[in-house]
Amino acid sequence: MLKNKYLILLILFLLLLTVFVVSTNSQKQTLKLAPKETISLVENSIVPSQAVINFYATYLAYKGDLMSLNSFQNNSYLTDDFKTKLKNEISKKPNLNPILCQNGKPDQINVHKATLSASLAEVLVTQTFQNINKDHLVKLKLFGKSYKIYDIVCN
Repeated sequence: MLKNKYLILLILFLLLLTVFVVSTNSQKQTLKLAPKETISLVENSIVPSQAVINFYATYLAYKGDLMSLNSFQNNSYLTDDFKTKLKNEISKKPNLNPILCQNGKPDQINVHKATLSASLAEVLVTQTFQNINKDHLVKLKLFGKSYKIYDIVCN
């Protein structure tokens, strides 16, 4: 009877250990930007998702005003046409960040797996800001061997 109890406890321990190991190897990789700011890349995503991750990492690391042209003007992950569009949107609506689809830096950004169609890609981005999740769609186009963002659709 005592051996059966130890055997059951051993099996439960091994099961819990397995669940722990699997959960620590979860589907997300997280890049810490600063306290309370993280960007996650869902596993098995491809080049477009990585371009989105890289864009947000460099954009959110900018030390100045995120609504200034300097925050995105030299960013290589954006097309020139989209930079012009952003400049126009900021001049029309100076109180709404057209890249983040809100005011203020999000606490967390999750970048999901890309959907591909020929040389175009779409990536769903979920932002958490003050415990509220908001989704927006990032559209990319293939230029040579790399993807660039040509639009961000705020919901």
